[in-house]
Amino acid sequence: MGCGAVIFVTVGSLVPFDRLIRMMDNWSKAHPDTKVHAQIGAGQYVPQAMSWSRSVSPAEFEQFVESSEIIVAHAGMGTVITAMQIGRPLVLVPRSAAHREHTTDHQLDTARWLDGRPGVKIANTGDTLESAIREHMANFAGNLDRIGDAAPQSFLDRIRGALVD
Repeated sequence: MGCGAVIFVTVGSLVPFDRLIRMMDNWSKAHPDTKVHAQIGAGQYVPQAMSWSRSVSPAEFEQFVESSEIIVAHAGMGTVITAMQIGRPLVLVPRSAAHREHTTDHQLDTARWLDGRPGVKIANTGDTLESAIREHMANFAGNLDRIGDAAPQSFLDRIRGALVD
């Protein structure tokens, strides 16, 4: 699969996340004119309405994020950081211990922490996913402000100062 998806969906590389893949496959069925590619991991559910691959290399992952208008993902920090460094809006669907998608609810905590930041929407159901994607498509035609890949200089200067003292 080439890396020209309008929406890139990723579940990360460690744990399956069939609920997210089902939600996005249903979304794709309802929006056949929107190109979607999903990295589905080792999940049981196989998408019918969107292109998919089980895994992508780190280079392919970055290409998908760069070429996509929206990233839909679990609330894993690797995906969040990459999307924010490249400047792409995110729809996060956090894994939940109640759904047996993870052993803890740390992704719900991460999502709460990120909620309300520019370019980040949280979705837990098909309806909230629909509205989050629609809002990003309406409001984010271009790139978002990017975060840097290093700590701010003022922070580094404080660390250096503390180490020298």
